[in-house]
Amino acid sequence: MNANDNADSIFEYCCKADEAERQFEIFAPLLSWAMLAALEPKFAELFTAAPLADAGRRDEYFCGQHYWHNKLKPQMLPLVGPSRPDFHPVLGTSAAYDLAYDTLQGALPPCRQPCPWCDAE
Repeated sequence: MNANDNADSIFEYCCKADEAERQFEIFAPLLSWAMLAALEPKFAELFTAAPLADAGRRDEYFCGQHYWHNKLKPQMLPLVGPSRPDFHPVLGTSAAYDLAYDTLQGALPPCRQPCPWCDAE
């Protein structure tokens, strides 16, 4: 494979992704968490684990935002949106990313005390 072949394949991938995003905008309002979980089973695992993030902690400190940015979000990124390593017409869209982000972050338990990551008081 030479440099031109690689550039061509990158261009094709980007064109496919752009076209999928344009076409998917029509269907984005119909997207649901159940659809995402059916397309990517790892979402169900993350959603189940999120509310248990502070389980078994003996100290009083727990920050949902810190856990989100350091544990959960890094596990989500390869599954959905532009960070997904392979092309997928639904999971590769920004609508799917937004839904996964909001759903998983919303499943986390609240912070126990104020911290730099959040507004808990």
